[in-house]
Amino acid sequence: MTPSAANADRWVKEVSSLVRDGLDRRVEAMRAEGKDPSSLGTPAEVAARLLATVPEPSAWNALGPFFSTRGVCRLLGGVSRQAIEDRRRRHRIIALQTSEGSWVYPAFQFDDANRPVRAVIDAHRRLTSGSIGPWSAASAMLGPQPELAGRSIAEHLRTGGPAAEVDDLIDRTLADVA
Repeated sequence: MTPSAANADRWVKEVSSLVRDGLDRRVEAMRAEGKDPSSLGTPAEVAARLLATVPEPSAWNALGPFFSTRGVCRLLGGVSRQAIEDRRRRHRIIALQTSEGSWVYPAFQFDDANRPVRAVIDAHRRLTSGSIGPWSAASAMLGPQPELAGRSIAEHLRTGGPAAEVDDLIDRTLADVA
């Protein structure tokens, strides 16, 4: 087994143990309240909802992990595909179309509570309003920026950094490619 495979195995075991411990505590609390844990759904349904918070492997890892449409539906609490389509059309979520025609949703747009970060989405939309394509704009969102103390635009905005600093950076970027 390679060192990276051994590290991955340890990581999976640690995550599994933490999930098991947390699930045991929640089930115990439910039982103490007289509730049946099966009211949460079948084991397969609960596992699918838990796994929805873990981005899927992707051939586009240079931009970070992505969620599929199904995964982002689950991530956002079981919303419908139509609701995701509506958010995509209204620029309420960043969606990138693959060459095969599928939509993928970059994980960098979600905060630690799996909520879309409006400022990140707005910055991506602004970048694509010029001559920058959606994939290039997503790439620009993740590159380290000296103007942001070496952080990426996405990280700066996800951590509450001032949007004005990003607006200036986007203005310069759009002017450079015009």
